Amino acid sequence: MSVKRPVSWFLTDQGRKFSFSVITGTSLALTAARFTPHTFFLHKYKDFVHYYNEGKPVELPSDLHNIYQKCLDLLSISETHRKLIEPFSVFGFDLFHAGSTSSRFGALVGIPVNFSYKILEDVEKQNVQVNQKNIDLKSEIGNNLGTYFLMKDMTEVYYETSVDKKLCELGPDYIESGITFYDKLLQRNQALRELMGKEGEKKYTINGNENYTLRQPHVALVHRKQYFEHRSKQNNEDFNEHFE
Repeated sequence: MSVKRPVSWFLTDQGRKFSFSVITGTSLALTAARFTPHTFFLHKYKDFVHYYNEGKPVELPSDLHNIYQKCLDLLSISETHRKLIEPFSVFGFDLFHAGSTSSRFGALVGIPVNFSYKILEDVEKQNVQVNQKNIDLKSEIGNNLGTYFLMKDMTEVYYETSVDKKLCELGPDYIESGITFYDKLLQRNQALRELMGKEGEKKYTINGNENYTLRQPHVALVHRKQYFEHRSKQNNEDFNEHFE
């Protein structure tokens, strides 16, 4: 008696219809999972990542809102697009964005509270913790992390929605700000690598880059910093040639 191998069933009409249904359904589900948070569920997404204090969403501080408006001015964002972009206070210490100005649902720009820090005491008031442990902000590692928090250059607010090339085209000041921005990110990640122990070693490299396995969803921070450094070197060489 011969036994048909299971794979042969997929070659039948019934098997092919089943495979087509599974593949189509999976594709639609994955597309919806990626698409809906940036459109139909955009504000649900915002509620999920919003910064809360005592159960209430924290409003974006006025100084950060003013800096955000200055960034839109510098980028010459039209009034139409400005109405589609909503800034808010995001949970955590990283910038956030979702949605698109090409969509009627608009876009979100999340700005972390640490962008409003101006002095070390501002950080201490927030009782910053890593892995539910307090940080000695006066230690070398803590200081590298307290340095990241104190970044307040207005260009940093719109790095999330601007590509490095366009920033470099805005002028030498932005190139230097880009170098500083990525240098601070690398310092932060290096500090977190030490503070988080084995988990930190899995998440960050010794240089401060994020560790990935099969995927590479972002350009390495070191490479982004090197790009700005390269553009800065080019500008200096062009300047020197002009006056020779």
